[in-house]
Amino acid sequence: MKHLGLTLIEVLLYIAIIGICLFSVVGFATNIGKINQRSTLQSEVQYALRFAESQIALKVRNAYSINWDNSVLNSDFGILKLNAPLNTISTVFLYNRADNRLLRQIVSGPTVYITPLDVHLDYFRISKLNDVTAVIDLSVSAGSPDLGPYRYYQSSSTLIVAVRRVCGSGYKGICP
Repeated sequence: MKHLGLTLIEVLLYIAIIGICLFSVVGFATNIGKINQRSTLQSEVQYALRFAESQIALKVRNAYSINWDNSVLNSDFGILKLNAPLNTISTVFLYNRADNRLLRQIVSGPTVYITPLDVHLDYFRISKLNDVTAVIDLSVSAGSPDLGPYRYYQSSSTLIVAVRRVCGSGYKGICP
């Protein structure tokens, strides 16, 4: 006698095999999503650091001088004040403790956040190399609770930048 249907054991076996396959596919897709999220987070941290460096370097190079007397040096919460001609403060970079972000304030202009909201500024240290050169150490980091407790990305750098100004008769260089 020939059986045309499936037995209960065969049905349960097929359901178990399909369940195992689906569980593997879902696990693989979830893992790919987390890898993508980690990569995006690392990219954001690297981009935030490069952007902060470029903004600081641009403003320092174009400043008339560095206002060392009013800057906060050798602190994790540094403040860098740059002078315009006539030694008036034109631009200020500072560590905003309220939200752990780097700010750029332009006198008689807008205040701009240099680091994005989801990237944390760990420290912003300024030290004086000479009258026209600053050594700036900064570190940024970001993490995501979706990636687990130990998924935290950090990037830091040291930027050495000097004021470059124009000194009479078209001479470009450091003024005496």
